[in-house]
Amino acid sequence: MREWGIDISTGQLNRILVEDKDKYHAEKRDILQVGLSVSSYINTDDTSARHQGVNSYCTHIGNEWFAWFETTSRKNRINFLELLRGQSTDYVLTSEALTYMSEHKLPQSFWLPLSLSINRVFKNQEEWLAYLKQLEIVKESHVKTATEGALLGAVMVSGVSPDLGIVSDGAGQ
Repeated sequence: MREWGIDISTGQLNRILVEDKDKYHAEKRDILQVGLSVSSYINTDDTSARHQGVNSYCTHIGNEWFAWFETTSRKNRINFLELLRGQSTDYVLTSEALTYMSEHKLPQSFWLPLSLSINRVFKNQEEWLAYLKQLEIVKESHVKTATEGALLGAVMVSGVSPDLGIVSDGAGQ
């Protein structure tokens, strides 16, 4: 800052960055929402990061028009879909969700019970997992696939275009 001729103390700069930061978090949330709503594609990548002494991952989502970053404890597809979903905690069974589950080899025996709940919204993870348990979808890989599908459904319901292109490095998550 001093190199640019701005006379500001370290304490002042720290207060700007640390205190009253809720407005910055709101702006950050809006950047992702607007960026996703107006973009035909996004780039994404994540990298290891230490945050407050804990091993974490920093995920970037953006393109030439916007850049958004979030640090989380996980690096997987569920985490990415949760980030795209934004502030919502919903899980939604849409046609896209069911197609995803089918394409990712969720056993056919689960498709019918899930399809009977098409367009059903589950308000949070607890409600979603209880529903899966009720349907006897309990095997870890099946829960994972169903959850990824329902998160994709939530992303679509939140307004993200089903035609959004996602460019990544091809890592498994």
